Amino acid sequence: MVGVGKGLDNDPEKVQIFKMMFDTGSCEFWLQSSACTTSQCAQHNKYHQSNSWRPFTDYDLGIQYLSGSVTGKQGYETIFVDGIEVPNQIIGIADVVNIPLLDDVAWDGIIGLAFANHKL
Repeated sequence: MVGVGKGLDNDPEKVQIFKMMFDTGSCEFWLQSSACTTSQCAQHNKYHQSNSWRPFTDYDLGIQYLSGSVTGKQGYETIFVDGIEVPNQIIGIADVVNIPLLDDVAWDGIIGLAFANHKL
């Protein structure tokens, strides 16, 4: 479980909790947005913009996996993992999720642990 955001519903300390897949094969960190209406979002917890959210304006979220794709926006958010607070983490908030595999899994998003694939 991973906590995301700080402050919601008039509670400055409220944190949203998500089941995440720690993925060594990707480098992206993304969650499903409260605006997502695709079938893959229906049965999962969705991110609601918190008081600690700040938009990341340089790039939109757009990921193409072998199993499908996600699109949305990116921003800076406070993350909590095992009691450790990580401020200003860049995360993606997926407005459209088209990954049929998500119909059969319990996790709400991905934390990619691999290095980014930058072209030199």
